[in-house]
Amino acid sequence: MDRNRFNGLRQRWVGLAPIIGLALLCFTGNPALLWAQVPPNDLCADAISIDCAQNPFGTLGTNVDASATGAPFCGTSPGNQAVWYSVMGNGFEITVDTCSPTTVFDTKINVFTGDCMDEPGMICIGGNDDAVGNPLECDLGGLNRLSRISWTSVDSVEYLIVVSGFNNATGAFELTLTCEVPVELQRFTVE
Repeated sequence: MDRNRFNGLRQRWVGLAPIIGLALLCFTGNPALLWAQVPPNDLCADAISIDCAQNPFGTLGTNVDASATGAPFCGTSPGNQAVWYSVMGNGFEITVDTCSPTTVFDTKINVFTGDCMDEPGMICIGGNDDAVGNPLECDLGGLNRLSRISWTSVDSVEYLIVVSGFNNATGAFELTLTCEVPVELQRFTVE
């Protein structure tokens, strides 16, 4: 089946989810079924764009009810329920992390370049399961379970960021992006 056609059918199905949920609620009396919803950035093609110009940038997200990704092993294997973000490189170091008190589960981060239509063929930039160096802000209940990764970006190259959970964990998280920015040098004339 053509992937674009599949995505269109999936979006129509997701659009019907509240109606179907209401019908299930009537039959089962389970209100949780009414609110189950796939995250908007469930697929690589639907990655939420983050801009280095908003430096630093933080966004709240969830991987609850997300789909599995076809992305390859990259420092760590992406979890079964993953969501996508993208950022355009600026030629300097970029850092993304889930090290926030808002993050409530053991996260993983993977960073790739490449084409969403060829997830298995994407190029690995790096991945992290537990933050290197055990910074305090990456503790989750006394355990270093949150994730952080930094890389030197290439100007105008799109980087795809996958947030998932260790051992299929799901929940709410805060993703923070920090971009190193060039220092403008000013020319002074001595008279």
